[in-house]
Amino acid sequence: MLVPELDEVELGRRWDSEGCVLLRQALSKASVAAARDAMHGFLLRAANVPGTADDAARAVTETHNRIHNSPTAAPPAPIAALRDDPALAKIAHVLLGGPVAPLSVVWLRARGARDFQRTSSPHCDAPYVGGHTDGFCTFWIPLQPVSAADGTMIVMPRSHKSARLAAYAGSDLLGGDGALRMGAGYCHHPDDASADLQLPWWTAEFEVGDILAFRPNLLHAAVDNMGQQLRCSVDVRLARRELSAPGFWSSPAPVDFDGYFMDAQ
Repeated sequence: MLVPELDEVELGRRWDSEGCVLLRQALSKASVAAARDAMHGFLLRAANVPGTADDAARAVTETHNRIHNSPTAAPPAPIAALRDDPALAKIAHVLLGGPVAPLSVVWLRARGARDFQRTSSPHCDAPYVGGHTDGFCTFWIPLQPVSAADGTMIVMPRSHKSARLAAYAGSDLLGGDGALRMGAGYCHHPDDASADLQLPWWTAEFEVGDILAFRPNLLHAAVDNMGQQLRCSVDVRLARRELSAPGFWSSPAPVDFDGYFMDAQ
């Protein structure tokens, strides 16, 4: 899945076969560092606590609903700059086969050091973005180096071609929030999803400037932060230009604004 340089043929092939691709140093370190600083500042202001950004992340977790449901008029400039970076547009143009535009909403994610809570259970984006269309891509952008041993984003290559997962779509097993369910509730452990679909998970060591792109119907999750530092990341989505109008998102909230959420889960 690693494509060190933008070889359009190879990128397209892996996008089709794997459903995800890791691009090393696709963004400048300076722009990612500026976004990280902006996010730390947001954490401190939103949580209204003294101390470090890591202290703020723990406080934000406790006030998740207030933060989550309070989109601002516009994202901080450094974070908007990541969303609008020409490098992402160039990559998305290749992946989606035509002109693209960024979706206005940017998801910001923060998890404190040694915080043993899963940021998200195994899920797909398609059910809650664009009504199951395949006309967009998600870019996961870590804002600092992230070690696989410390816990990070994981993806399930080729799950976008799984007949079993496709059969779940629209049923109680893969509902409107995109989360995979098993038995009486959510599938909280990635190993259970892997056993059910007979496909392995994949992850990597991430450096500043790296991005992980994946398809709307690819299963992915974020695991416990076992490390000693605050783990911050940004989700940016680009869609084919004709699909990128306000209202493209199906849930969790209307997005006819140029804004962002802080997701502390």
